[in-house]
Amino acid sequence: MLEQLESLERVSVFRPEALVCDTSVKGRCLNTSDGVSLYLDDDHPSPAYAELIATAFEQHYLQE
Repeated sequence: MLEQLESLERVSVFRPEALVCDTSVKGRCLNTSDGVSLYLDDDHPSPAYAELIATAFEQHYLQE
């Protein structure tokens, strides 16, 4: 579904997994960074990862 949305002219899809995953190798993602967990459980980012996501989002979308 995200790929379909990305093809639309006025839609931008933010993919936070790119911050912690090696996109050249499917399924290779970090679980920790500098000894800090990036996830609270299977589906939710930790506060540290949420901060990375927020910073990347801000830099990409709010600085344009």
